[in-house]
Order: sequence, then C-alpha cells, then structure tokens
Amino acid sequence: MLKEFRKSLSKFIFDKKEKSKDILDMNKINSILILRDDNKIGDMIITTILFREIKKTYPHIKIFVLCGNANKIILENNPYVDEVFISHNEFFKDLSIYKKLRKQKIDLLIDFWLFRPKPKHFFKLRTINPKFLLGICKQKYNIYDISVNVDYNTEHMSKIYTEILHHLYIKDVNTNYDIFLDKKYEDYAKSVIKNSNEKYIFFNTHSASKDRSLSFDKIRELLQMLYKYNFKIILNSQYDINNENIIVPRKDNFLYIIALVKYSDTILTINTSIIHVANVFDKKLIAVYNNDTMNEEKISQVWAPNYNNAIQLLSKKRDINSVDTTEIEESINKLLN
Repeated sequence: MLKEFRKSLSKFIFDKKEKSKDILDMNKINSILILRDDNKIGDMIITTILFREIKKTYPHIKIFVLCGNANKIILENNPYVDEVFISHNEFFKDLSIYKKLRKQKIDLLIDFWLFRPKPKHFFKLRTINPKFLLGICKQKYNIYDISVNVDYNTEHMSKIYTEILHHLYIKDVNTNYDIFLDKKYEDYAKSVIKNSNEKYIFFNTHSASKDRSLSFDKIRELLQMLYKYNFKIILNSQYDINNENIIVPRKDNFLYIIALVKYSDTILTINTSIIHVANVFDKKLIAVYNNDTMNEEKISQVWAPNYNNAIQLLSKKRDINSVDTTEIEESINKLLN
C-alpha cells in the first residue's frame, strides 16, 4: 500500500498537468538520448538495433546513450553512437550527469522503463527535460509525449524496438544486433581456440540471478554428457571444475567472453546475455530457459534467441535445474548434423 501511495504521489508531483500538443517532426530532431542505465548487457545488445537504424535513416541526429558501467562495453567502437554518459547509481553523481544532459537540450528521449515510474525516475526525466519523451505503455502519463503501446509480456523485444522505430517514421527495419570487437579481444580468443581440428563448445552455467543459474550437480551431469563428444569445453562458470578438456576463460572483461563466443563452434547457455551475443555472430546455440508457462510475463518469448541457428529449451519445472539433459543431448546432435 505504501509503495503504491508513493508512486501515485510521485505522479501527482512530477507528472505534467496535460500532454503536449506538439507533433514529432524528425526533420527538426537533432539529438536523441537513449536511456539504458538499467546496466543490463543483454538489453543493450538488443538496443543496438535502434542506434544503427536511427543513424542510417537520420545521419544528422546526434545519438547519446545513458548507461551503466557494465553495459557500456557493448558500445565500444560502435560507429552509430556519438556520446556515452555513465550512470553511477549515486544520487549526487547522477544529478550532475542529468544536468549535463539538460545542457545538451535533448530533442527526443527514449525511455525503456516498462513499469510505473518511481519518484527518482520521474525526477531524472524532469531534470533532463527533453522536448519529446517516448515511453512504452505510458499513455496514462502526461509527461510522455509518445507512448508505444505493445504487449511487453509476450512480444519479442526486437518487435517492440521495431515499433519504436515505426513511431520515428522508420519503416524498413533491420533487426540484427551489433557488437564491434577490438583486435585485442579477437586475438585472445584465437589464442584459446587455436586448433582447427578440435570442436569447441562454450558452456555458460550462470547468470546474475540465482534462480537462472545451474547447480554444481547439474553442471557435473551436463559435463559428463559433453565429454562424450570430445569437445574442448570453454566453461564460464561460478564453480571451479578441473578436467583436461575444460578451458577456463578470462573474466576480467566481458568482451573476452564475447570474443570466445564468436570463435566457438557451439554455445550452450542458460538465459543470459550470452544468448544475444550468440545471435550477433549467428552461432549454433542451445539456450535453456526457466519454465514460464504459468507466468504472465513470458521471458522465454520476450527474450528468445530469435534466429534460425538457435534451439530453445524450457526446464520441466520452474527450477532451471529441471531441464532434461537428454533434450540437450538431442539438441547437440541436431546442431552437429
């Protein structure tokens, strides 16, 4: 009740009394700020659709991105992004960033926040003060000039982003994702995956969420199955497991992981940003998701791999560890053949 009251109060305080009657004219838009300060790597990878499609259609527009320390790496070498601002998740540091963005006189701000805005989110938007504000399913809020109304519980994110681009009068949308790797990361991956006669599988066992991470026993079970294929296994795991066929990757920078995904033959991962990295490089992929058939939000649909070389599996129960090892083995056989 208290949380709902706070959100209602923040709407009363921060929301505008009425919607702007101005019409978006892209010929008069010179700057766009894209909010990706949720700091999620997978979300940023999919957002690269917007950077490219906007810049190719409107090359005169300057594209700014507000992001976090983790997901900023996806923007390295991206030719479609003009300037990056880093959110620190600390009020006074972030306030100075918002004021800098306000001075840029942003013409259009694209906000991906899917839920009812919290007071600090309202404050951020009002401080930056763009001429136009675009949000997702925000028709009840006057601060948003444009509301892209979609079913974000079932529609794949790339379709939602395509709908955003349609609101910017971009019709023929290429939904491929972009990552631009520096040579040092490519060289590292080539030094690890150096034997062309071997088959390399990248096996990712964990995510930022415990309920989407495999247990030690399940990892051991899957490794026993993988050993039968004589794979060289690049094991990106929360556990230390030793075997002559296991390679432990560098973890000091996620771009090393991305490079290894690019040069591996096959990818096996639970639901995490690795899935979207595999999509970038069109890798053979087995992606395992928690069973969400009883959930309103269908994570397995919204964040699906979304390309032909991928096989998507659901765990038998909500617990990710209930995924059927036999199903994974059958999927490997299908990809290898």
